[in-house]
Amino acid sequence: MRALTNPAPCYSERKIVRKFTLELLHWIEQNLGSSLTIQKIYRKSGYSKWHIQRLFREETGMPLATYIRNRRLARAAQVLKLTNMPIIEIAEALGFGTQQAFTRVFSRHFRTPPRVYRDSRMWNFTGIIPSSTMVRHPLPPPDYVSLDISLSHHHSFTNDVDFHSIECMSDKITRLSNLEMTMLEQAETIYSVVHCEPVGRFGDARLNMLLCDTTHSDELESIRMAGSYLKFNLLGSYDEFRHMISTIYHFELPLREEVRSEGPDLLEIKSIKTSNGYSYFSGCYYIPVASKNSSPDSAVH
Repeated sequence: MRALTNPAPCYSERKIVRKFTLELLHWIEQNLGSSLTIQKIYRKSGYSKWHIQRLFREETGMPLATYIRNRRLARAAQVLKLTNMPIIEIAEALGFGTQQAFTRVFSRHFRTPPRVYRDSRMWNFTGIIPSSTMVRHPLPPPDYVSLDISLSHHHSFTNDVDFHSIECMSDKITRLSNLEMTMLEQAETIYSVVHCEPVGRFGDARLNMLLCDTTHSDELESIRMAGSYLKFNLLGSYDEFRHMISTIYHFELPLREEVRSEGPDLLEIKSIKTSNGYSYFSGCYYIPVASKNSSPDSAVH
């Protein structure tokens, strides 16, 4: 698939902005799904049209109208890939007016129509612009690796999430249960196979997590994870890891113009330690991607 060129600046990290501008950005983010207009933003800010436009561009590097359009398109891309919400309802919910107008703007930005974008087995993250309210968590450079690992499925967890998906998903992925803690005491490494699927037609999704390890038994279901993956090495607290996964999907994949392929993510937890009441763990997060120059991962077999 031909790589696209980002149609607008994509922030690698949140710029230092005034408290007023940050509050306005949060308000915009919360109202993307409403009848948000430039005039409403002027009234909300209490400033003149000229002043708020100049201030916003100085502090975010992007015109106000362009930022709103890009954030709506980014939200639309997530909803298309993670839910079954009808395209006409996405267009109306995100303020595009009609499905025809939405299709025209979406196709120009992502160079593919919404229906084709949704139906593709791949997910090209190029052109997804993160919110300027977010901070990019520092991560070591990822590696392209080839996995071929057989896991034994012990337990399953299911959570329903709304279409503000990635933040909600990353929060649920990192909430380790007492069962997982017990398994870590018995095994050096445990794994969570993470898969998100659409549910119904109202913008909901279901997060499925399969808790696994590498012990093999005829009584346990076997799961094979094989293919090309982007591997992120992680170290930190549960809350830090939640921000790391959010950073991966909001910043790393779009900035690297990655194309996510079919299949679940894989969370590998190598150890959990507690010191002075502070719990932290080390591990890796694997995302299936379109094949590149992958090297065998010696840590997983």
